Amino acid sequence: SETRYSAPVLLDGQSVMFAARETSGTDDRVVVAVIDLRRLSAQLFGSEYEDSATTTSVVNASGITILSSDPNQILDRDRAWGGGYGGTGFDTDAGNGEFAVGHAGLGSQGWTVVNRVPAAQAFAMRNAVGNRIAILLAVLLLGLAGFALTVGRTTIQSVHSLAASAQRLSGGDLNS
Repeated sequence: SETRYSAPVLLDGQSVMFAARETSGTDDRVVVAVIDLRRLSAQLFGSEYEDSATTTSVVNASGITILSSDPNQILDRDRAWGGGYGGTGFDTDAGNGEFAVGHAGLGSQGWTVVNRVPAAQAFAMRNAVGNRIAILLAVLLLGLAGFALTVGRTTIQSVHSLAASAQRLSGGDLNS
């Protein structure tokens, strides 16, 4: 038999979930465990929640947050749920600001791990690399322009000197 989980509920002021599994005997016994979701979240994500915009959560098939690095989100509906995340992927969410959301499904339970990071933080590396490439291209173009002006000026002066010499030769001056 497999372990079955209840929907998360509030029981005596605590966020809990029940897990049940039949015993291996033939007497139809079931072991039921009560899971304290805040405590399990603290064990998974750390006991110190820093008031950060970055959160990691486990969301059930109904969009309810089961576990979270922000314990205040437990039993709340995920703000970007909208009918599910559909497996593994990446999206942006315009909630209380622009967020980058990565998500991955967790097997047969229909649960999803959701990692939410401010978009500015998530895309900072991409922006830095893009800016450095733009600067590199600008320096390259300026270098090519300088090279072209230097080589071009010398070539033009040589051509003018050759043309002047040809003019004098065609005029009969054989001393130049």
